[in-house]
Amino acid sequence: AFTVGGDYQSVKLSIVTGPRAINGRSLLVQLDSAVDGEWIDAVISDPEKLGVVGWRDYRISFDVKPLKAPSNAETAVSFELFKDTLNKFGFTSQRIEEANKVYRVSTVVRNISTNGRIPLKFGGRFAGDFVIDNIEITER
Repeated sequence: AFTVGGDYQSVKLSIVTGPRAINGRSLLVQLDSAVDGEWIDAVISDPEKLGVVGWRDYRISFDVKPLKAPSNAETAVSFELFKDTLNKFGFTSQRIEEANKVYRVSTVVRNISTNGRIPLKFGGRFAGDFVIDNIEITER
């Protein structure tokens, strides 16, 4: 359900299990800000498999677990609904303070003023490898 969007050299996606996963099978996102820069917004869902539709309000929640200690005091994982550069909604970020801790991220996205299906977009600021799982989308 996810692909790498943009021209990033370090970004890789895979499924992990065992102690690296959060809940059975989780999405592993590998990033390297030394290669691709401070902000890497590269992981985009297929909106037909995992996305939302316009003109509604949603609560979107997910778990994230960094696999490496933060490289910078400003290390964070980011999320937004992203259709195109003019249609972006609900940007939020979660500061990462320690490795292997599961953070629950939750945001309410209102006033989605566009038609069609909109994918989820994940990324990070100074972020290294992290795992995403337990994505929940609830219409409000």
